[in-house]
Amino acid sequence: MPRSRSATRSTSTRTLPPRAFIRSRRDTSRPPGGELLDFEEYTRLYRESWRDPVIRWLFSTVGVVMLFDDHDVHDDWNTSIAWLEAMRATDWWETRIESALASYWVYQHLGNLAPDELEANDLLAEVRRARDAKQLLLAGRGRRTIRAPSTRRSARPSATRSTGTRLARAVGVPEPKVRWRLVQPPTYDNQFATLELDGRSALLRIERTVSGDSTGRRIETSLERQLA
Repeated sequence: MPRSRSATRSTSTRTLPPRAFIRSRRDTSRPPGGELLDFEEYTRLYRESWRDPVIRWLFSTVGVVMLFDDHDVHDDWNTSIAWLEAMRATDWWETRIESALASYWVYQHLGNLAPDELEANDLLAEVRRARDAKQLLLAGRGRRTIRAPSTRRSARPSATRSTGTRLARAVGVPEPKVRWRLVQPPTYDNQFATLELDGRSALLRIERTVSGDSTGRRIETSLERQLA
């Protein structure tokens, strides 16, 4: 019996790399272009990133904790109020953020849970029973889900801290044993930190790569502070 056209197309696109798959299903001359848009495109990117046998072996043998950050949505996500307002004014951003959060829950968050936590997870049980789990995750079904909080202009840094504290308590994050305070304005850049411990002494150093001479890039210290 000959295959239907839709079945043939589904089989032919299954092996396409993410960018080719995106071009096969929508017009990339319109925003967001070749970037990820919806849940289906996120699943293709996860498959492309994690299907390598070496990566699969590594994840099965080494303890890994997954964390949602800006690169799951957009590089330098939420760097300013102006950026956020511009994105929310588009007709595609809401789909992007919902799909990023839903796919993170499937491909990363569940891996952070212990077996007994997975068994007790009501949303996971609903997903397993659902005929269309994607729609269940995107809709939320009125339950508590991860949402990107609205950001309002505020001259008080404490307002941001209190909002973060309330969100953390709402999802069950315990009170931290260590307190912190802001000692300089935030910097939006890709940097790496080194903590040097010497007995009861601790030195924190934050560095980043900068353009150098013809020999390549060099390392520049952004912050160096004696913690104890």
